[in-house]
Amino acid sequence: MITVTRMNLFSLFLLLPIFNPILAFPVSFEQNGLFGFKDKKGKVIIKPQYEMANSFSESGIAAVVVDGKWHFINLKGEKLARAFNFDNGPDYFNSGLARILDSKGKFGYMDEKGKIVIKPRFDFASPFERSIARVCMGCKIDKTKDEHGEIIGGTWYLINKRGNILRSLKK
Repeated sequence: MITVTRMNLFSLFLLLPIFNPILAFPVSFEQNGLFGFKDKKGKVIIKPQYEMANSFSESGIAAVVVDGKWHFINLKGEKLARAFNFDNGPDYFNSGLARILDSKGKFGYMDEKGKIVIKPRFDFASPFERSIARVCMGCKIDKTKDEHGEIIGGTWYLINKRGNILRSLKK
């Protein structure tokens, strides 16, 4: 039987930061209008260079803005992929995957560890839901009506988390 005393609780409280994985990740800070990251001791580990910065995830991925575009970076500050801009920020991870874009605007998916699991090849892609996503080939995004745009034309498919086409969707 374990007896809990005030001293035990106080000792646990003092050790909590050592065992708390969230506190082990760098935190963002702002300097001269740019964001960087410091470790838990306050040492700069990624110099201020980003226009905006989100916190690191438990898997060591953060979203940052470079030249007006969201990117995912690792703990070394290396760019992993350009994030799809969704709702004024980087895309969310759904079913463990987030949408990314290549330099030509093609959509693909990255996992929460920073690995590109589906290389960008789609003209548009929806987030995964229950391990399935809707993607389009040959479609265009028309932004003449509003900032979000309307997807027109193309052929729609359902894909799995490996990027395999499961079936085409009828209009």
